[in-house]
Amino acid sequence: MEYGLFQNRPNPVISSTKIAFNLQETVQVDVQIYNVKGQLVKFLYSGVSSSKILEWDGKDANGRELASGIYFYNLNVNGMTTQTKNYGS
Repeated sequence: MEYGLFQNRPNPVISSTKIAFNLQETVQVDVQIYNVKGQLVKFLYSGVSSSKILEWDGKDANGRELASGIYFYNLNVNGMTTQTKNYGS
């Protein structure tokens, strides 16, 4: 079984994308989306989990559609960034 943060599907993003992670134990997990300037655009998930499939609709924290471009998503486990992936939309 694979563990970690997986590449989003579909990539490039059409109107929404799925971001999944699978961990070896149940821990505090946060997933955030950043633009290329390093600015947080969406706090996608915060909770206690070992595995989850999240869907992101391409909108920022205020519900506005984001422009096409490159975005990064981070997986934080117990307050520490463990993995970052990028995708183009």
